[in-house]
Amino acid sequence: MFKTHQQVIKSIFSTKKFLALFVIMFTSACSNATPDEGNSYNISSNAAPNEGDFYKNYSKNGVYRQFQGNGQDTNNDTPALQSLINDLTQLPNGGSIFIPAGTWYIGELRLKSNTHLIFDKNATVRPFINPTGNPAIFNLGENGSAVENVSIRGSGGRFKVDLNNQVNKNIIPFKLLNVKNFMLSDIHVKDDFTVHSAANFNFSWYQSKIYGPENGLVKNFSNENGHGGYGLIQVRIGKNIFFKNLDSYSGGATLRIETDPHAVHHVHNQASPKLGAFDIVARDITCKNGNSAVMLQPWDIDNGILDIANVSANSCKFAVRVDRAYVDPTNDNIDPNQRIGSFDPRTTISNITATYGLNSQIKNGSFPFVPQILEDEISTTPFAFNPNWFKGPSLAPVLYAAKGSSNDPRFYEVNIENITAHGFLYVPNIVTWDDRFNL
Repeated sequence: MFKTHQQVIKSIFSTKKFLALFVIMFTSACSNATPDEGNSYNISSNAAPNEGDFYKNYSKNGVYRQFQGNGQDTNNDTPALQSLINDLTQLPNGGSIFIPAGTWYIGELRLKSNTHLIFDKNATVRPFINPTGNPAIFNLGENGSAVENVSIRGSGGRFKVDLNNQVNKNIIPFKLLNVKNFMLSDIHVKDDFTVHSAANFNFSWYQSKIYGPENGLVKNFSNENGHGGYGLIQVRIGKNIFFKNLDSYSGGATLRIETDPHAVHHVHNQASPKLGAFDIVARDITCKNGNSAVMLQPWDIDNGILDIANVSANSCKFAVRVDRAYVDPTNDNIDPNQRIGSFDPRTTISNITATYGLNSQIKNGSFPFVPQILEDEISTTPFAFNPNWFKGPSLAPVLYAAKGSSNDPRFYEVNIENITAHGFLYVPNIVTWDDRFNL
């Protein structure tokens, strides 16, 4: 495992005098730091993550307003709420808007710097949105502008975002682009097998460069009825983000780190942060009756370190999926000039608990990993949301498809530690690429 700061210092500097001098200089430098100098969690220190290393809460510095909408009708509440956001962002310290209990119809709302939305736990958000395209209910950042110091949170519990009975199945509840110092907290998404994750972390253009979400906290966030190929969180790009207490109660992947902005990989070094996932920390990630609690797959992006711990899955296809790097086309005749992604080999996923069940979501591409004795447990009728997905048994605690005996360039290394399995009778705790068709 990783060394502590003290171990690293001692291994480099052998004398006590030099060590003392270093400590004095380091302490002096830190005392001159200001809150605006950014967040500073050291992912390689093996220290317990602190929320304040990812998100600085400046919301109390601004004014407080209560939203005066109706909450009992089906009218569009977006214009009035957007107007209030626009007013608050002009103030020196911005402000917070409290949205009381009720049903609120919102769509394509854009948070501005130093604004915060606080929803009563009994508030429900329904989309008021374009019936076509890929619109978002809440936008944190956008192409052409930068946003910082923003949050959306529940008060007293998790407020609801209800996607049921929508004509458009491409709605994105939360889209995060060029945003720094942000928080999503105490939110439950009542999904309807839509084709995007509830929170989508993606890239954006700003001043001829590419930016993504940076310095953030996402906690106490959950969903139900997630599409097997999507789910709660998808990270395509992000840096220094803490995910905490994430729950998928029925369907999808809870935390999916699939860095696939392939359309802009040619400008990888221009991005800020660089394209991909860097310094991502996650704790207490759960999945029930779904795809997986944690899923990793790089495309043509070299990613940084991930520190993920306390992962739990009950009747999911896998608790953890570590997939081979994706290349296009997906065949074994890989162009030698093809850029192939990976994760930093210091990436660690630990404290994994998997419980066998019969209600997982299995895509036909995973059939090679189905133990022969369990083949009859897979439903012959696909899910309504997609003809390639079927209800079936949990396949293994961990799929490490990025590991095998061949020299496949799509393989890469991560650390998988401390697995507890319940009810898996026919497979080892970790199955690899070599186990295809052999279980």
